[in-house]
Amino acid sequence: IDVYGYYPFGSPTDVNNYEFEVAKDQSQEATNEAMGGYEASDFLWGKAENIAPTDQVIRIPLRHRMSSAKITLVEGEGFANGEWAGLEKNVLVKNTKREAIIDMATGEVKATGEVASTSIIPYKKDDYYRAIVVPQTISANVELFSITVNGISYTFKKSEAFAYVSGKMHNFSIKVDKKEATGDYTFSLIGESITAWENDDVSHDATMKEYIVIKSEAGKLDSCITAAGKDLTRLRN
Repeated sequence: IDVYGYYPFGSPTDVNNYEFEVAKDQSQEATNEAMGGYEASDFLWGKAENIAPTDQVIRIPLRHRMSSAKITLVEGEGFANGEWAGLEKNVLVKNTKREAIIDMATGEVKATGEVASTSIIPYKKDDYYRAIVVPQTISANVELFSITVNGISYTFKKSEAFAYVSGKMHNFSIKVDKKEATGDYTFSLIGESITAWENDDVSHDATMKEYIVIKSEAGKLDSCITAAGKDLTRLRN
């Protein structure tokens, strides 16, 4: 037999035309009831072929079938010590179709529907932003990203058509400089590449919650959590 695997779990009525949609707000964190927006958007698929009868575990290597955009904001010149870290920064991924049809037999993903009128809000960590994007081609001179630093916006587009490739990560490094005389910001592309998909910081092991047992006396829970080697700031409940 051939064995197929995919994640996240769904209920496709037609395995050759599975309707899927990436989330608009991929910065939304997981709750006790649902995955976060980024993880729910990252469709993984795999296949193990010609498996003979066995009592062993059948291993199915899962691969990313969507595309990914990673935008890194780099501190340039003109900022006072510590000023960059305190600035409000936002990135939006624009002009993409969020709906897709997936052929579960091949793992092929095709964008469908219309270009969304709203942008994707990426998952953020430190000064980089990551978004799951349905593989598709964006026409030349169409805005790809909107970047805002301290209320000043920058529009990023390319002069040629740009293709989001299935299973690949598209990396963009944008340097931000501050003009000392006027206080204005300038934005410049200092790096662009297509690479293998980097490891994600969010879970893909289908574990919604992790329970940790801590023995504590009344009033000493915080210190007991620390003594157990756990980071109190990372506990959500």
